[in-house]
Amino acid sequence: MDMKSNIFNILVVIMLVLMAFAMQACKQDTIINGTPADSDLAGQNISAEDDDMEADEALDNASETADEDDDEDNQGVDIDQVIVNISDDDETDPDQDESNLTDVLMDDEDEDDDGSEISGGKLSVSFIDVGYGDAIFVMTPNNNTMMIDGGDDSCGSVITHYIREYEVYSYMDVMIATNPTNQRTGGLDSILYNMMQVTEIYDTGEGDKSQSYNQFHEMANDKGMFIEVSTDTEVKVGDDDSVKVELIVPYKDGFSEDVRDNSIVIKMSYGETSFLLMSDCTASCQENIMGYDLKADILKVANYASNESASEEFLDSVDPEVAIVSTDLAECDMTSLEVIDRLESRGIEVYRTGIHGDIVVESYGNDYSITTERSPEPEEGAE
Repeated sequence: MDMKSNIFNILVVIMLVLMAFAMQACKQDTIINGTPADSDLAGQNISAEDDDMEADEALDNASETADEDDDEDNQGVDIDQVIVNISDDDETDPDQDESNLTDVLMDDEDEDDDGSEISGGKLSVSFIDVGYGDAIFVMTPNNNTMMIDGGDDSCGSVITHYIREYEVYSYMDVMIATNPTNQRTGGLDSILYNMMQVTEIYDTGEGDKSQSYNQFHEMANDKGMFIEVSTDTEVKVGDDDSVKVELIVPYKDGFSEDVRDNSIVIKMSYGETSFLLMSDCTASCQENIMGYDLKADILKVANYASNESASEEFLDSVDPEVAIVSTDLAECDMTSLEVIDRLESRGIEVYRTGIHGDIVVESYGNDYSITTERSPEPEEGAE
C-alpha cells in the first residue's frame, strides 16, 4: 500500500476521535444545561455509552488496519514528515514570494538613492559690479543673507537696490568687512543705515582713521553684534547649517604694515561647491595661509588681479575652475594681463565685473551655474 493510503487511514482515525469527543461534549452539555426527566436522562446516558463503544470499536479497527498496512510496507508513517513532504512538493512558497517582493522594493529604493540629487535648496552668490572694490551678496537655501564688503562710498545705494531685488529690506543675518579700506567698507554704512538689524558684523579689528570706516564702525555697533576677528572663525549664517563659512585670519601673529595683508580670507562651501574669497590677500599674505585647505571651485581673485594676486604656487593649491575679478574697467590699470593669461592658460574660466557686470553663481550643492548681467563684446576680427 502506498503512502496515500497510509495518510487516508490516519485521517480516518483522527476524524473518529474527533467524533467521539464531540459526542462526549454533547452529553455533558445536556447534563449541564438541560432539565430532562430522569427516564429521559437515563436513556440519553445509555445512548451516549453505546455511541462511545461504537467509536472505540471503530478507532480500534482503524488502528489495526493501520498497523497491518505498516507491517505490509515495513515502513511507519510520521504525520510530521507527511506535512513536511507536502510543503516541499508545493511549487509556491508564500514566504519565498514575500522575500522576493521585499528584495524588489529594496532594489527600487537603491535605484532611487543612486539616482537622487542633493535635496537642498539653492545657494546664490552675487558678485556685484561696484567698480574698484568688492561687494558680494550671499543668499542661502534657507533664505538667510550675508553681505561681504560694500565697495566704496558711492556704492551703498547700488548695493541696497540690488539686494532689494532679493526682498532684503530691513534685516540681514551676517555682514563681513574683510579689511578697513574704503573699497571694502565705504558702502557698508549706507547698507546699515537702511537696515533695522544685522545680527552679526565681523571686522578685522585693525581700525582705520578714514571717515567712511568710522561711520561704518559706529553704525555697526548700533545695528548688531560687532565682532573683531583675531583668530580663525566659523560663521553660521542665520539658522542655515547647510552652508559652511570659514574666516581664515592671516594676521594671527600681529598686523602687517600693508593693510592688504591683514585681510580676512573666506572659504565657503555648500555640498560639493566651494568658494575662496581672497579680498586683498596677495603674495605675502598668501604665504601665511598656504597650510590651509584652499582648494575651491570658484576663486575670487585678490586685489583686482594685480601682479601678486595669483602665483603659480597659489593656483596649484586652489586649483579653481572659475576665477572672478572685481574691477572697474575692462582694461583697468591695476589688473595684470599676465595674471589673466596665467589663469586662462590653466583652463580656468575668467569672469570680470568690468566686462560681465553683475556675476551670479548658483548651486544646489552638487553643481553650479553662472549667469552674468551682460555678455562681453566680441574682439575685433572675431567671427
